[in-house]
Amino acid sequence: GDLVNKGPGSFEVIRLARNLGALCVRGNHDDELLEAWFQSGRYKQGFPDGYPHDAVFKVSRADIQWIQELPLSISFPWLQLIVVHAGLVPGVPLHLQKFKDLVWMRDLQQAEDGTWTGLQQPKTGSQPWASVWK
Repeated sequence: GDLVNKGPGSFEVIRLARNLGALCVRGNHDDELLEAWFQSGRYKQGFPDGYPHDAVFKVSRADIQWIQELPLSISFPWLQLIVVHAGLVPGVPLHLQKFKDLVWMRDLQQAEDGTWTGLQQPKTGSQPWASVWK
């Protein structure tokens, strides 16, 4: 995840990954590029404050389609490994995980009943998701 918007050359990174047939998951920056391309979400009114990255102006329709088709998770059962961009909420089966948690989660907050909630931003009493998955 985050093939774009992390430095110069986002367009080249996408093309390299496509040409290599690289295994990739969609990250929040990739999702932001899709919002900008389709002028939806935070960019539904266009770019009134500008778009801070040049990728949206350099990628092709085929690049965008490839990013749209990136999975949110990749499972490697023989390694007991699941790859996602952001995180997984403990106790929730993979097929029931929320899009926003797979792509945007940074912290987890535990309720009194022991269930967890994914958070995009830390809150008082929350924990970085990786510290929960020991």
